[in-house]
Amino acid sequence: GTLLACRSLHGCPLAGHPEDCPGLRAIQQMTPVQGAEYAILTASGQRVVVSASYTPIQQHPGAPVWTLVVMRDVTLQKRREQQLAHRAMTDALTGLPNRASFWNACRKELKRSFRNAQPLAIAIMDVDGFKAFNDQRGHLAGDRLLRALARVLRIGHRGAEIVARYGGDEFGILLPETDVRGAMVIAERLRRTIEGFPFSRPAGGVRATVSVGLAVFPSDGTTAHALF
Repeated sequence: GTLLACRSLHGCPLAGHPEDCPGLRAIQQMTPVQGAEYAILTASGQRVVVSASYTPIQQHPGAPVWTLVVMRDVTLQKRREQQLAHRAMTDALTGLPNRASFWNACRKELKRSFRNAQPLAIAIMDVDGFKAFNDQRGHLAGDRLLRALARVLRIGHRGAEIVARYGGDEFGILLPETDVRGAMVIAERLRRTIEGFPFSRPAGGVRATVSVGLAVFPSDGTTAHALF
């Protein structure tokens, strides 16, 4: 028979795409559809994430088929899940992406580099003499230095890079579509910026400079492990 669209499509994210509608799918297959998740726009303009189930109903053979729709508001649950996921991928001290996030980004960018035949540079930066700094100034001062360094890295990159705290006093930087010459220019610029930043000359003569190591896909390796 003829499939009729919903009487009102206000706020429906599937408007104009009936082939994706779980309600129509339930009618076509005469099988309940459970746990369909999407966002709807309420009459008041509020965006709500719902988990919906669809049950086809037909009073007798040949009669019209209706769909019983039950929606559950899961907006808060989804927001909490997103917050937990964000925390799991974020370094608590600096607010930068953490090691796991950096590895995920590295794998993703490597796939993109393979597809587009573009170079990808990876930089690992660490603080020179960080152990001595901690021993002389204490771990709280070391934490303040790492947070300040993270702010400089966040401000100093071009926007295309992915900057993360790799662990301890190590930071990782992904440089998409960057060859070895471009990576060296960027690494040297960051190194000089950090060397000239106010925290690099604290009282007592301890200097907070950094060293950077670089590897470039595909010349130095074609996998994340090889590049590291």
